[in-house]
Amino acid sequence: MGIPNCSRSPVTSDLPVEIKTRPRPDFFFTIAEVDGGTVVFFDASGSSDANDPVDSLMVRWNWDDDIFWDTEWSKKKTATHVFDLCVSIVSLEVKDLDWMTRSIRKEVITNSGPPLKWQFEADWNMDSSPAIGTDGTIYIGSMDRYMYAVNPDGTLKWRFLTESCVISSPALGPDGGVYFSSLDGHFYALDANGNLIWKYPTALSLLSSPAIDANGRIYFTSTDSCFYAFEADGTLFWKHQTTSQFLYSPTVAPDGTIYFVTEDGQIYAFTPDGNLKWEYQAESRLSTEPAIGYDGIIFVGSWDGSLYSVYPDGSLRWRVQLTNSIRRSSPVIDTDGTIYIGSGFGKILAVSDGGELKWESNMGHNLLNGTVSAPTIGADGYIYVRGMNRLKAFDNTGRIVWAKHMYNDGDFTFRLSSPVIIEDGTIYTGSGARYGARQGFLWAFSSGVPGLASSPWPKFRGNLHNTGQISP
Repeated sequence: MGIPNCSRSPVTSDLPVEIKTRPRPDFFFTIAEVDGGTVVFFDASGSSDANDPVDSLMVRWNWDDDIFWDTEWSKKKTATHVFDLCVSIVSLEVKDLDWMTRSIRKEVITNSGPPLKWQFEADWNMDSSPAIGTDGTIYIGSMDRYMYAVNPDGTLKWRFLTESCVISSPALGPDGGVYFSSLDGHFYALDANGNLIWKYPTALSLLSSPAIDANGRIYFTSTDSCFYAFEADGTLFWKHQTTSQFLYSPTVAPDGTIYFVTEDGQIYAFTPDGNLKWEYQAESRLSTEPAIGYDGIIFVGSWDGSLYSVYPDGSLRWRVQLTNSIRRSSPVIDTDGTIYIGSGFGKILAVSDGGELKWESNMGHNLLNGTVSAPTIGADGYIYVRGMNRLKAFDNTGRIVWAKHMYNDGDFTFRLSSPVIIEDGTIYTGSGARYGARQGFLWAFSSGVPGLASSPWPKFRGNLHNTGQISP
């Protein structure tokens, strides 16, 4: 007798199988002034579900990006709210008849800052930080291989073509010369009309920005591990070989001492004649250009999130651990000695002159890689900072005063263009392109702020000319 086959035959059916999907939340908002206050009106009627009608969907709102929902579930798709802050993250959650949910978050800006004055377009990212000439000309480099000179009305004055991307921020000499480097491995010197005066080849690509001392001597670093000093006519005065491939942009102290740092943690101090004064070895890799404060104190950030304060004689004043990482954002110094610097995770940090963290503030949840520009301190006391897609103004307590939406800075951003403010209140900064487009922009905003703060180091590279010197 054989063993019976107890296996079941497969069951087939021609009936359609209904696959449930979660709802798709969406909302838009409008901002209005009501009775002297700012009210935001929200509408989630654009939400949808593949199986249930929109009228049956339930929604709830979170106004301040915490873990608690601020409204109960409701079929009403509209809501209003008054915000204390000018920038908030609002969440909407939608629930269908099967209790399946999905949420969405959006940034709500109730103060979009100063109006756009004009916009100049290049063919790729403008990640360079602008330098301002005595006649108001704006000089800025682009990844499209050009160094640009733009008139104060936003029209092109001239452009100079190199053989590769120009990430370097230009410095302007006392003779009106424009000095910068390119990824093509050359250092360039142009006259005020954009004509080549001289160029110098190095062994590898150039990322750093030059410094210029009171005598017009130019200093720059290269990824060939060398630190160079040139006379204004292009004569090599001296150079120093290091063991580190990556060297950051140099700065010049009031007494003429030149400082530069290496990624492997060394701070060098040289006399103008090229004699080594001292060398300091930090405990971790360094990641910013030096900034110089009152009494010649030097401030440098590191990859491990520390901020160093070093005396002019090379001895450590203090070191404070602030965050997990500081990168691509150099320190600036306010009139009261407060140091502002960006972290590698999209935050702005304020540190007292004694090395204590005063506050930290987020640039926003949508920073693609946490990149933050070097801050700029305005004469109004506000701190202006570029993040991905945004230019934001903070007060000296860390509160966001306004936020300006800008285009995406792209995947190729080495650093973000740091804002500059001139005396007529115009704020200039560069940016990358719209999503998917190979473009770059120089933006001009009319802020009404009367220039930079009267502090020793109010912006990236120290002053409007980007010479890497302490601000007069």
